[in-house]
Amino acid sequence: MKNNISLIRSSACTACAACFAVCPAGAISTEMDAAGFLRAKADDEKCIECGMCNVVCPLGKCENGADLFGIPPLALQSCDGAVLKNSASGGIAHELAEKELICGGKVVGAVYDPTDDRVCHRIITDASDIRFLDGSKYLQSDTGAAFKAVVERAKEEHFAVFGTPCQISGLHAAAKKLGVRKNLLLVEIFCHGVPSYRLWEEQLEKMRAKTGAVKFKSLTFRDKSMGWHNYRLTVSDGQRKYCGDRETTLFWQVYFEDVLLNDACYSCTARLSNSLADIRIGDYWGALHQSRTDGVSLVFPITESGQSAIDALIQSGKVLRLESTDAAEALRYQNMKPYPESDLHKNAMRDLAVGKPVGTVIKEYRKRQPLAKKLKRTVLVFSAMIPQGLRQRLKRMRNKQ
Repeated sequence: MKNNISLIRSSACTACAACFAVCPAGAISTEMDAAGFLRAKADDEKCIECGMCNVVCPLGKCENGADLFGIPPLALQSCDGAVLKNSASGGIAHELAEKELICGGKVVGAVYDPTDDRVCHRIITDASDIRFLDGSKYLQSDTGAAFKAVVERAKEEHFAVFGTPCQISGLHAAAKKLGVRKNLLLVEIFCHGVPSYRLWEEQLEKMRAKTGAVKFKSLTFRDKSMGWHNYRLTVSDGQRKYCGDRETTLFWQVYFEDVLLNDACYSCTARLSNSLADIRIGDYWGALHQSRTDGVSLVFPITESGQSAIDALIQSGKVLRLESTDAAEALRYQNMKPYPESDLHKNAMRDLAVGKPVGTVIKEYRKRQPLAKKLKRTVLVFSAMIPQGLRQRLKRMRNKQ
């Protein structure tokens, strides 16, 4: 059976690495394409046409998972101030990872590598290394090597794996095919989509120009020093520091304009309400916790394994349970709607693929944006001049509408 990498449209690939994980011939790898996205690649000379990649690839398949709208959500927060400070929301991912290690398991999650400015999944075995997993990474992660090691070792070991819904659905399929799904606790995050690495490279150049730094030793995509609700990008080389806010930083502006996201994100069903994970976590957005500045996690325990893991955390006293709403209200503030695949996106991807500078691509698609989008961006930039306290009050008023 021909490998599916040769058959599917390459831009539809999410690089979930399910095929990489199960390939017995080592014929599959991942590589960056010209538009700045990771894709699966098959070596046809190594391929033995076993068909395993076809079986586990989630593209074009619709395995029925649990519907989040039928699950009562929880609002949770770590009781550890340091964990809460370093986490994007309420620190529940950190607490789940720590609990896994205490119980003798291993943890797998996304780590930003400052040596090559990329994100990859790594296996964590020491509690002191969980800090590398803390905080959201708004870039596509290379999961291949880690996921392959997980499915190979899961017959003897237990793993808690964190990832985006497409990554988790791929690993779920691979683990199920190999009979090791029961030894995995799969935790997915609410996902907006992944932007092109070309955009991230442009942002890095801007930060280097402002700071004079060549390499940054530390990076936080969502620094909560100005509050949980603010998307503040912070990098440092140990001496010099750059802080970029949601309203004025190119990376955040373009990320939320939804034009330079991966093609697969526009037709993704994994990030919607049907889930194959054990737990889904994210930020508890909305009016209920709008006044908090420290962060609250929205948690959906989906399977019995997921419920047991969350119950154990609550019973341990390491997390605080806060007031929560029903599922419909909680999901109202998540990014649950499919993106329309607009001509702006198609043209932008084509321009990136032929090597146009990303700055030029952004200028060109912005010229063709509807007037409402242009006005929204202008208002956003000017809103940065509004005092923080007033901005928060305006957000609370909007969320109550």
